[in-house]
Amino acid sequence: HLPISACISYVTLKDVLWGGQTAPMRQLVGSNNFLTYVLARENTRFDEAFTTKLNDHFVGLPPYVNGTEPTFFMRPLSEIYFAQNISMEGCLHGSLTMTIAFLIIAIIVLAIAAINYINISIIQGALRFKELGAKRVLGASPGKIRTQILLESLVFCFAAMALSYLLVSVFLNQLNSFLNIELSMQVIRQFSFWLLSLTVLILLTLISGVYPAYILGRIDPCKVIKGEQLAGKKAPTLRRILIVFQYSISVFLVLMTLSVFKQLKFMKQRDLGFNADNLMIVDLPRSKGAQVSVLEEKFRKIPSITHVSSANQALGGIANTRTITIDNNEFRYRLNMVDPEYIPTLDLEIGEGRNFNLEQPTDINNKYIINEEARKQLGFKPGEAVGSILNINGQPIEIIGVLKDFHYNSVRNKIDPLALSWARTRNPQIHIKYKPGNYEETLAGIQLTWSELIPELPLK
Repeated sequence: HLPISACISYVTLKDVLWGGQTAPMRQLVGSNNFLTYVLARENTRFDEAFTTKLNDHFVGLPPYVNGTEPTFFMRPLSEIYFAQNISMEGCLHGSLTMTIAFLIIAIIVLAIAAINYINISIIQGALRFKELGAKRVLGASPGKIRTQILLESLVFCFAAMALSYLLVSVFLNQLNSFLNIELSMQVIRQFSFWLLSLTVLILLTLISGVYPAYILGRIDPCKVIKGEQLAGKKAPTLRRILIVFQYSISVFLVLMTLSVFKQLKFMKQRDLGFNADNLMIVDLPRSKGAQVSVLEEKFRKIPSITHVSSANQALGGIANTRTITIDNNEFRYRLNMVDPEYIPTLDLEIGEGRNFNLEQPTDINNKYIINEEARKQLGFKPGEAVGSILNINGQPIEIIGVLKDFHYNSVRNKIDPLALSWARTRNPQIHIKYKPGNYEETLAGIQLTWSELIPELPLK
């Protein structure tokens, strides 16, 4: 549910993060940094009526520091992973649509394999008529013949399953690299995995072996000796149906495969709004935040590096959320603390206004650069946002620029309003742009610098 690296009590948070200061903790009131878990009674329905009752219970609570009224809603833990309307929860999530699609494809592939095995078994059965007929003459019953065919099907299915697990383990890294995902073989350590594998093995054995066992178990020894046709009248028609079905599904699967490749190509070539080529992000532990500026200066001296910038949150994980009230309407946006080099490092495009200026110290903590989605939700027309003042918890913040929208989080999610603020804080995410073709040289230089300054921690 949650990717947890360490646990710390809330009451000691101020000592770990802010040196005992309580002011930063008060600023967290109204943020989405914390989730509250409630153990409900069985058969509790978290519907609209429950949400209304829940919020009525907390009527009278003081407003957040941004002036908005506290609102609460509940979500069953079992529904979080596949929930579609997720916002600011920071949990692991998956796509139910994609899961069902891959499940259907897996079933289709298994169906094709089973039908193909049925057809081959029946065709090869014609070559085994004398063998099976001789067994019948020697006293083998139809039941024993059918059991033999089912056992053969079981052996083939088991061998195919074992081979598939071997191929997955060998080519898993290549698959992860191609699809840009992180699958692992850790699932084989779970009992449920082997139980599911056993269930699939038994089902495949029955599906692929029952019909051939039925056909070949009906062999008449007398007809075998005479060399007459042994298959029943209905068998050819059913086999033709199976063959037509197999080829139809195969064509459908080929078309789906081509479609998936086109989608993958589209995703790889999609304009993200920033230049991800030749970009590295070094994750600095917050406990070493005081060394950010030293690391940046050292990294800039590496010949292959062209830009170095630090940010509070890295691309793909910008979750810090603020909420303000404008004309009695709540405006919720993502906020990332950056420095003036952030925009050129990512090759972001400024549509209106300007970037933060190193020669203007008044830009620090007093200015915002927002994206186009934020401009739209704030109600500004093109050209109106720059120079406007926002009241952020009683502090006037001037908008000095508007960025073209870019996917700062997953491309599966819509682009939410975003604001960049220049803050001289200990931003732990160091973004590095290096010259094309110099990956190994750049990584070696970064590793050397890291080992000199922070030898006790691994480079991430």
